[in-house]
Amino acid sequence: MTGLLRLSEPGGGFLRRNLPAQERWYSRDVEAIAAHRRLAGVLPFFVDADAASSTRAGSPWPRGGLTVVRFRDSHLGYALTLVRAGPAGGGGAWRFALEERRIRRHWHQRGTEQLDASSTNAGPRQR
Repeated sequence: MTGLLRLSEPGGGFLRRNLPAQERWYSRDVEAIAAHRRLAGVLPFFVDADAASSTRAGSPWPRGGLTVVRFRDSHLGYALTLVRAGPAGGGGAWRFALEERRIRRHWHQRGTEQLDASSTNAGPRQR
């Protein structure tokens, strides 16, 4: 037999709970299925058989080939996203640096003006 070795998925599916009384299994909870079927000595994993395993066995059960593993190739989309996001991030950093420089210059000038004003108004100290 060839296929995918998978670990048990206890607790039911994301949106639905397993309903053993109705034989509805939304996740492959090996322990719960074994308990419902009164099976002993069950290992904590299952095998998703491929279609060739069922054909070689000469039996339609277990029906193999139902689990399809296909990874989408999105590399072009990722590259285009990075090409677009790079200049936008650089532009945002440049704009931030300009604003920071403007604010610091404003506060520096304000502090200088206050020092100049206090030095011209400074007379002899009175107690």
